[in-house]
Amino acid sequence: MDETSRRILIIDDEKMIRDVVVRIMDMKGHTAVESESGDDAIELLKEDHDFDYAILDLSMPGEISGPQTFDLLLENYPDIKVIISTGYIDQDDSKAYTERGAYAILEKPYKIDDILSLIQ
Repeated sequence: MDETSRRILIIDDEKMIRDVVVRIMDMKGHTAVESESGDDAIELLKEDHDFDYAILDLSMPGEISGPQTFDLLLENYPDIKVIISTGYIDQDDSKAYTERGAYAILEKPYKIDDILSLIQ
C-alpha cells in the first residue's frame, strides 16, 4: 500500500451503503472493511485496529448505539479519524460531535467525492 492509500472502516447497518462505499474505496486504491453494527465494529477493532478512518452511521441497531460507538472509538482508538454519517443532524449536535473529536460530519445522502476529499 502506498502513502496515499488509507484503511477505512465502514460502520453502517445499510448493506447497500457499505457495499457501494467499499467498492469505490477499493477502486480508488484504499482498503475498506465493512461492519454492520457498533457491536461488530468494536469486536473487529479488538483484533485489528490499524485503520486511518471510520465512517460511522449514528443510527444503528444493536447493543452498542452509534453515539456509544463514537465514544468507544474516541476512547480506545484515538488515532482513527471518525467521520460521522447520518441522515439528519442538527447544527448543535454537529458542533458538539466536532468539538468532542469527530473528524467530519457527512449528512446522508452524501456523495462519494465528499468522502474521498476528506480522506486525501
